[in-house]
Amino acid sequence: MDKITMTPVGIVMRKRHGFPGQHHLIVPQDIVRAGRRHPLLAKLLPTAAGYFPHAAGHYVVRPEGVAEVIVILCSAGRGWFELAGTSTSHLSALFRRKVGYPPMDYFARLKIQRACWLLDSTTAPVKEIGAQIGCSDAYYFSRLFRQIMGMSPRSYRAIPKG
Repeated sequence: MDKITMTPVGIVMRKRHGFPGQHHLIVPQDIVRAGRRHPLLAKLLPTAAGYFPHAAGHYVVRPEGVAEVIVILCSAGRGWFELAGTSTSHLSALFRRKVGYPPMDYFARLKIQRACWLLDSTTAPVKEIGAQIGCSDAYYFSRLFRQIMGMSPRSYRAIPKG
């Protein structure tokens, strides 16, 4: 049920389902069961994934929590996440312990991973690839790419692959 409410980011219309351009995938249960038996995938296998390019007001309340691992990519806007008894710093420490990087570093690495794929699979200019991953400043994109990959985007593209 949709409703209007006060949140940490102001007054918003909260909407549960149905957003323009959304894609939502559920991993089949037989794959989830097999993955949960695998020692490396047991606690990391996503059970659902979604892309919501325009999801203003999206919310889900799960007072009992969930056994699933849900990954949602929202490419614009802002929001919040509440987890009873857990502070932001504690959640960040747990994330870092499990993944090896703080959440923002991990997110930057995902962006650069996508940039690598675009550099390998398209002829788009480096500046355009930076914009596609959310770095509108080409110099910032190049610095971030070099920091993570150890070389410039152009040098990476020049490496023979395949």
